[in-house]
Amino acid sequence: MVLTVEGIAERMASSRGFFSVVKLYIERSGTLSLRLKIDTMGQFSSSGTTHPVLSLLGQQSNRWQHLTFVGDNCLTREIFAIPDDVYDFPMLEEMKFETVYAGSSMQVLGIAPKLWSVEIDEVKYGMRMIPSWHQLSCVYQVASPPKSLRSLKSLDAIVHGRSDAGLLDNFLASFVCSSLTSLCLERDMDDLPNPPKATWSLRILDSFLTNSSCILTTFSIRAISLQSCRRMPSLTSLTVEDLPHRSHDHPYADQCSSQTITPAFIRSLHSFTSSALRPTFTTLLPRLRYLTLRCAGRVFDDSGFVDMIRSRCLPAYVARRMGIDPLQSLVLTFWDRTPGLFEGISEIYKPFSLLRGGWAGNMLVV
Repeated sequence: MVLTVEGIAERMASSRGFFSVVKLYIERSGTLSLRLKIDTMGQFSSSGTTHPVLSLLGQQSNRWQHLTFVGDNCLTREIFAIPDDVYDFPMLEEMKFETVYAGSSMQVLGIAPKLWSVEIDEVKYGMRMIPSWHQLSCVYQVASPPKSLRSLKSLDAIVHGRSDAGLLDNFLASFVCSSLTSLCLERDMDDLPNPPKATWSLRILDSFLTNSSCILTTFSIRAISLQSCRRMPSLTSLTVEDLPHRSHDHPYADQCSSQTITPAFIRSLHSFTSSALRPTFTTLLPRLRYLTLRCAGRVFDDSGFVDMIRSRCLPAYVARRMGIDPLQSLVLTFWDRTPGLFEGISEIYKPFSLLRGGWAGNMLVV
């Protein structure tokens, strides 16, 4: 059934014939499933009079099998006059939204055990707006071409609260920034008692940098776990910051470790890598000169960290031969470690005193 419904009051009052035809169809179809395409024209007020045809369809929500919702309105319970105690859509299998309110519309639908296909118009709504329907097997996302911001040099993206890190995917996929040199990605969850862990795919960042063809020199990331920064050969300054998780209140405080600055991430900052399959050295982040790490938790890969720093503090002639810039500035901050915790690991950090002697005019904070 394909319907065009207008929200203008005068048209609603004169739609008796339209209503009669739809009602007759509903009655004669008995309990059969309904395939609906509803095009809403004009703005419908959630507090105003419900269109009689939409109200009639709302009473049959248990029969909806395929729903296409079009127009300038959000699919709300009020538009269809769906009772407050009705949350089940037992026959619904497919949904398609062609509306600027696609994300909000999906939040209306509660239990839909047979739903397997969702099609969304516009990339900005994306996967993050889809409720926890684990049975979905097809999601179609119709995306607009990314907007080109050719003059943009610095970009800061902050995700608030418990929003999924997938929001960053949709955000970065919306832009191409060919002149970008500085990128900051952050999750603002300081007020949450138990902030969720967010692991971000390196593939998304790599795709953004590739599409933008930019020369990124400064990268800052906070409260987001990233596997590595190996795809940024032009990077000169890197800041990685944990979200303080108040480990001193944790029942296993001595076992708390960083969710962001993991041993694997520290290894990825090594200036070079090799393996049995590839015995030749591969240079990583060759231009990195400024490194700042702010770490939560008391468990930390101290030996791996020192080894990584030493790989970036080579004699000038060795650094030139390997094609890397020596590290000039290092800041390492622990939110939860106390001076007493350093007593058993002080020997590990002894090489730093020698490194600092060769870093005249540079900063070293541990």
